[in-house]
Amino acid sequence: MDERREMARQLRKMAVTTGDLSCLGCGHERGCSIHGCAVLKRAADLLAPKVDITKPIPLEELRSAAAERPVLVFVLCVDEDGQLEPTECGEWEMFFDDDFIAAGTYDTADNYGRVFVAFWDEPGRENGTVTGGGHGG
Repeated sequence: MDERREMARQLRKMAVTTGDLSCLGCGHERGCSIHGCAVLKRAADLLAPKVDITKPIPLEELRSAAAERPVLVFVLCVDEDGQLEPTECGEWEMFFDDDFIAAGTYDTADNYGRVFVAFWDEPGRENGTVTGGGHGG
């Protein structure tokens, strides 16, 4: 997990301690409610916005993210029936210039959505551990 996502995860965990010594009465407490510190939650969202890792990344979003530098994505193949292969069959790949590249594998965006799809994180991952098998599509 990259440092920004880990820091965001830790900030979100801290956000629920509103009212103890970490709460300094900053003036934003009206936005805290029962969901935790508004300032910490906003900082976490700025570091690593929440994304739904159960849904494949739209190709245009991938292209936008990789406009200046390669991005690391988790890739799963799609079977003949359009269902995702089990998570254990996936792999981390670099995406840049409409190409998906991993150790010994290479594919292009032309096959995206038909042969494989990409995610920002490994589907089924909760708190740094994989919790489930494959997902149906």
